[in-house]
Amino acid sequence: MEYIEIKEQIKQKLPVARDLGDSENLLELGLSSLTIMRLVNQWRKQGVKVSFGSLMENPTLEGWWALIQRSMKKKAGKKRAQESKITPEKDMKQPFPLTDVQYAYWVGRDEEQALGGIDCHAYLEFDGGNIDPERLEKAWNVL
Repeated sequence: MEYIEIKEQIKQKLPVARDLGDSENLLELGLSSLTIMRLVNQWRKQGVKVSFGSLMENPTLEGWWALIQRSMKKKAGKKRAQESKITPEKDMKQPFPLTDVQYAYWVGRDEEQALGGIDCHAYLEFDGGNIDPERLEKAWNVL
């Protein structure tokens, strides 16, 4: 991806056709959060991974271009690392160990287990950063 290409993609999304300065606030120019999410999706399809949140932190063309360049450098580095790895051939017909989650799903289906006989409906993970343990325990004990 090139700078000019990114600039044109953004200009096409503006509600009013106009020239775009590098340090202008794109939100103030009329880009909506939905439009920005569409750009994130479009860029991911082009192989560039940037998050909506990181774009919102610095909603300028120069800020977005810096994020896109970092993403492209990471992708290039990962590609080189993958190319240098040699992976042995695996016999896909041989048994393999289950992951902990797969094992839990399998065991949980057994009707002999306490609360068993039910397939998994969803699997979620939550980032537990910045948790106040005392407040969490207090909230837990209310139940």
